[in-house]
Amino acid sequence: MLFLLDTGIRINELVNVEIQHLDVKRLTFTIPSEIAKNRRSRTIPVSRKMMKLLMELHEENKSYFEPTEFLFLTAYGEQMITSTFRRRLYKYAKEAGVKRATPHMFRHTFARNYLLNGGDIFTLQQILDHSDITTTRRYIQMDKEHIKAQHRQYSPASKYLR
Repeated sequence: MLFLLDTGIRINELVNVEIQHLDVKRLTFTIPSEIAKNRRSRTIPVSRKMMKLLMELHEENKSYFEPTEFLFLTAYGEQMITSTFRRRLYKYAKEAGVKRATPHMFRHTFARNYLLNGGDIFTLQQILDHSDITTTRRYIQMDKEHIKAQHRQYSPASKYLR
C-alpha cells in the first residue's frame, strides 16, 4: 500500500514489479512496456525510505522462498495477482475501520497529495502515464473544504479586509 502511495502506479503494474526494475542508486524503478497499460516504458521516482523498504522486502522474500524476480509475493512465495492484492487491501481496510478502499483510490490519493505537497501537474501527468492532461485533472478534484481553506489562505483581498 505504501508503494502505491509513493508512486501512484496501477495495481497491475505493482504486482508485476521485478527486482531488476529497481535502480537503487537513482531511486527509481522502470515499468517496462510489456506491463504498462499504455504499452510505453516509463521510469518513476521512489522515495529513499520506500526503496529501503522494497530492498528489505526482497531480502525477506529470499530468506523464506525460492529465488524469484517478483517483488510482491503471496504467503506461499508465488507472484501476487491483482485479485489477491485487492482481497488483502479490503481485509486491512476493514480491520482499520475504513469503509471503502480500492487500489485505484491510492492512485487518486497519490495524485491529489502530490499536488498539495507542491508537485506540478505536468510532472504528475508523466508519473501517472496519462496521455491527456484532462485525465490527470479528473484525478485531482478538490473537495469543498479544501477549496474554502485555500481561498481563506490566498485570497488577494484578505490583506485589505482585516
